[in-house]
Amino acid sequence: QAPRGPASRSELVTFAYLSPLVLRKELESLLENEGSDFLAQPELAASHPIIFWNLVWYFRRLGLPSNLLQLVPASRHVRPLAQAQPPETPLVCVRLLWDVLTPDPDSCPPLYVLWRIHRNSAARLQAWRCPSSPFSLAFLEAVLSHVGLGEMHKAIALFLQTLAAEPSPPPLQRSVYREILFLMLAALGRDHVDIAAFDKKYKAAYAKVAGSLGKEELMRRRAQPPSSKALDCRRSFGATLEC
Repeated sequence: QAPRGPASRSELVTFAYLSPLVLRKELESLLENEGSDFLAQPELAASHPIIFWNLVWYFRRLGLPSNLLQLVPASRHVRPLAQAQPPETPLVCVRLLWDVLTPDPDSCPPLYVLWRIHRNSAARLQAWRCPSSPFSLAFLEAVLSHVGLGEMHKAIALFLQTLAAEPSPPPLQRSVYREILFLMLAALGRDHVDIAAFDKKYKAAYAKVAGSLGKEELMRRRAQPPSSKALDCRRSFGATLEC
């Protein structure tokens, strides 16, 4: 986002996500057609925005230095500043979020968003209210309590039972693992959550719940833990996402 204030204004734009392999092929084609110097030109952000913003995403996630953000002020998506900014003022601020926080009347917000709405800790999320959501503040507190008491299996079971009790359960867009983990991060703070320990507890709890419901049913309801490949990928991307 560009610096806030009367001097500038930016628009909300979205771009398709490219897998690493696709991005590499697109980048190779771009270099063949435009040359390597083109990567340092402001036209990169304007004429090839999908490639540009995917490069920004990957460089930020991998913690690699680049000149990409210096090209943004000249992009057509940011209006020119009315006056020069002090040298110490960053022209571009990049935040890597867990989700695109755009209110959707056809889906239920993530649990961590609901938590912050109930706690009134994020005014910008107030527009994303979900009156028909089965996840009340009492439910969120119960999930946190179960996890805190070492009863992860009860947290998983409560989540599944709450959804199943709905006459028309909302479509589950995110895994149970992700919902509970991100709720913990939002409620307690990243510094107070040991993700490696959380993973071990969730895996053990999943095995316990699978004893009664079966692994196939839990997979259908998106309650399985992340695969080893997913965990390796998460370790490779060092940047911490935020809300």
